[in-house]
Amino acid sequence: MPDVYPLSAPEPRAFIGYDGTHYYVVRVDDQGNLCLAPGGVNLQQYAALWRVKVTVSGGAGALSASSPALTSGQLVYVQHALARLSAGTATGLCLRTYDLVVTRELVRKWTPDLVSELLLPNPVLLVEEDMLQAIAEGVGVGTTLSLLATGYYVQT
Repeated sequence: MPDVYPLSAPEPRAFIGYDGTHYYVVRVDDQGNLCLAPGGVNLQQYAALWRVKVTVSGGAGALSASSPALTSGQLVYVQHALARLSAGTATGLCLRTYDLVVTRELVRKWTPDLVSELLLPNPVLLVEEDMLQAIAEGVGVGTTLSLLATGYYVQT
């Protein structure tokens, strides 16, 4: 059995099950029951940690902070994502997935505060060519936008 160290476990830290071939993430649901993640219905095999931290600054208009696009055969289960406006102003803040053709808005906040955060309400699955994006619209000069996200690659 390969070694698994605390820093290589999926975030938030979870139990890891191993069947001799694959790892499985075990989590506690809202009712206190142990489940195989995600959701406990289908086995999703943990392959490696996926983590994104992107910060952009700019002038008037719009800002976009994006994760790298997934390559062929990659599948990522995004557990947590945060869009953070840490300086400047914006008229809208959004988290979305994007694949150069289709955009899927996940959550939006209009007229965010000067220092504002927008959390992903539910986990999301990214497939080949998908990117996770944080968008700040109607930004003023000196605005800073950050995208922070964690999840894991799923073995395919």
